[in-house]
Amino acid sequence: MKHWTWFVLLTVGSFLLAAKVPTRLSAWTEEDWQTVGDSNQQWTIKNEQITGLADEQNRVSWLILNENLHQVSDNFIFQLEFTPLQGADHNLVWNFLDYKNYYQAHFNGGALWVTRFIDNQGILSVAKNFPLTWDQTYALKISQLDRQISVNIDGVPIITFADWTHNSLSHGQVGFKLAPGSITPVESQFNKVKVSDPALTVLPVELIKQTSSPWGDLIYDSAQQWSGQPTISRWGCALTSLTMVMRSYGLVTMPDGSSVTPAAVNAWLLSEPDGYIGQGLLNWWAGTRLIAQISEQYSTAAQLLPKLEFSYQAIDWQTRLRQELDQQHPAIVQLPGHFVVVHGFSSANNDFLIHDPFYDFTQLGQHPPALSLRLFTPSQTDLSAIVIAHRPNVTIALTNQANQPVGQTWTEWLESDPEEERITAWQFTVINQPADGTYHLLLEGAQADGDVQILAYNQSAKVQTLTPAKSEVNDFAQLNLKLQFNKTTGATLDQFSWDTFLTQLSATYHDQLIDQPTFTRLQMLVKLAGKTDQTSWPRYKTYLKNILALTKNQTNLEKINELQVILQE
Repeated sequence: MKHWTWFVLLTVGSFLLAAKVPTRLSAWTEEDWQTVGDSNQQWTIKNEQITGLADEQNRVSWLILNENLHQVSDNFIFQLEFTPLQGADHNLVWNFLDYKNYYQAHFNGGALWVTRFIDNQGILSVAKNFPLTWDQTYALKISQLDRQISVNIDGVPIITFADWTHNSLSHGQVGFKLAPGSITPVESQFNKVKVSDPALTVLPVELIKQTSSPWGDLIYDSAQQWSGQPTISRWGCALTSLTMVMRSYGLVTMPDGSSVTPAAVNAWLLSEPDGYIGQGLLNWWAGTRLIAQISEQYSTAAQLLPKLEFSYQAIDWQTRLRQELDQQHPAIVQLPGHFVVVHGFSSANNDFLIHDPFYDFTQLGQHPPALSLRLFTPSQTDLSAIVIAHRPNVTIALTNQANQPVGQTWTEWLESDPEEERITAWQFTVINQPADGTYHLLLEGAQADGDVQILAYNQSAKVQTLTPAKSEVNDFAQLNLKLQFNKTTGATLDQFSWDTFLTQLSATYHDQLIDQPTFTRLQMLVKLAGKTDQTSWPRYKTYLKNILALTKNQTNLEKINELQVILQE
């Protein structure tokens, strides 16, 4: 989770996705190491596994991280899995300057010894009983923070002390040492070797550029209809950011077998009814459906690929972002007109580390202040949502069946050139993981089909488009709707109608559950309400509900409650 330095050469098809990513010390090859001392002892590096074999006594050999390629910070964490295969002398080293000056962790004689050598003389030695068992794998963590040195094995602190010899020479490279005594051969095996800087948190996320070939010049969404520069290179920052996040979770193959790239994700979104909103706004919930499909298709017993729940956060986003990084979750950050991926944090600079799909910036502070987060959290459960996308001139009141306001609203837009492109912002009013039940929507200000999109997602992120057409409603500018939501079976949308209420009221009267004077009074009010503007409806509904409340008794309680529920729509 900390600062690792690694090299990734990831080829997709015939193109290079990412080259050097200086964030993790791992993915080892022979060029990452150098041998110091006796070359007759054998070091083998294969499939990121390092093995040292010594079969000659009194010959000393070190395998040291190549300082020309990787510089270890003064404060560091050195982690690995260690398996003693045979013999009695097993050694790790750090702060290695040369064969006379270094620190050493030495397993021998049922104990662990930590020693500092200066000019080949051991001037510091700390020991603790710790017998090794051949062929057993141990998780080692050696850390140095200023003068404090700690050695943990399998999560348990074994040796911790303040180094009184610490000075300006207490820094250098990490590595391993073969120095067999009277017992040979000695064989040690090391896996999952990582070196990290505790001042940095960096996740292994590939850098992908929206401008790269072969996707940079492809058409983004339907941008040819609203832009003179309709390419992924011009508009694909959110698309490319989503691609980076997906790949970081091992979601690297599309449902059709092709690689997950900005081009492939763009094509998939275009094939879906809800892939993009408005002019080029990526629909994040459609992205969760793609991720779910990939997870279900390619998960195995050995590797369960996650599904990712989407969420939005603007308030106190810095705190949430640090929490996400601590849980090893990269995040997409919205900037004014741009999206980037945050994949780490530098305590030294007090800034977030980013992969910018367009610019060459590496820290969030190089951009204007961030606006909000787009979060994708690993899950295997509930991807449901109610999403109302609308133009800013449309106002929405969204309440649950207890008449309580629910959901959150935010704005998204593409940064455009007003002289060349006419692109408008959209707002999103959303309930993530809504409870099953009835929701009431009051939408005001819609002028044309397309001003509002109502999308319901079940727990598998399958979508239903529920938007009523302008020709289907009496007053499109004021929509009073009831949404019945069930995250398993789906959703339905009904528009409130005074005729529906009057039909139910008449049936209640004919069942002799309300008296004639009350029915006549209610009927008159309903007919008056039907002739008024919808802005007056809440006042009439409140009046009618109060009258109905006065008529309740043990006989008609159920029917009166049903009438009051209709008036809540």
